[in-house]
Parts: sequence; C-alpha cells; structure tokens
Amino acid sequence: MSTFTLTGADGATLFAITYDSARYLKAYQSNVTFTPDEDLSDGDLFVAVKRALDELTGIARLIPTEPIP
Repeated sequence: MSTFTLTGADGATLFAITYDSARYLKAYQSNVTFTPDEDLSDGDLFVAVKRALDELTGIARLIPTEPIP
C-alpha cells in the first residue's frame, strides 16, 4: 500500500489517499508493450486523484484572498 499526500505551504495535510501500489507495479513489470485494454489512466488511483484535485480546486476558489475583518 502507498499513500499520496497533498500538503499545504505550512506542511499541514490537505488531502491523503491510500492505494494498492502493488497492482500498478505488477502491471508495469508484466506489460512490455502498450495494449489499450490495459491503459492505467483509467485505474482507480488516477480517477481518484483527478476527482480530488477537482474538489480541492473548488474549495480553493471559496477561500477568501483578503483577510476577513
């Protein structure tokens, strides 16, 4: 298992996801040629990361850029 962590400038964890990295390592080691049916871009990890980044982008847009008085 591996964990992808997104941290802020202050080092605080903004988002973390744990995924089964052995699955991707096995696919990498066994697949010496590209086959469209085995495209890892559709894998759960990549879908989850894209969704997380979209969600974080939406949250970031809600954060005021000016201090609230």
